[in-house]
Amino acid sequence: MEKEVFGDEILRIVPARYKEKAKNIFQFLKLQESFSWNSDDEIIYKNTVIPGSNIPFLVNDFLRNRKSAPEGRYVFLRASNDVNLPKNLDVNKKLYQNNKNIKKPIMYARRNAWLKL
Repeated sequence: MEKEVFGDEILRIVPARYKEKAKNIFQFLKLQESFSWNSDDEIIYKNTVIPGSNIPFLVNDFLRNRKSAPEGRYVFLRASNDVNLPKNLDVNKKLYQNNKNIKKPIMYARRNAWLKL
């Protein structure tokens, strides 16, 4: 029952251009035994509830480049890798940058015009 409610909720919050991918992710996750969610939309991965997580927000985050991470993002990523979620459903490539060493942009201060060097 909860899984059908999730389908309606995710299709409500996902942008129109990602609705088809969201449906495919939803159909794929419904079939997984090691991954599910409860009536509060918290994900359950390997029989462990991830408190504060929200499956519609996590799928939405998976499809879009968001500035802030919803609770349970990295557990969701690990689970999606473990259940072999098809890579063609992944839109948000920035999620995987956390595994790489990313240089933060360096901000250089401008020299004041009145300073003589």
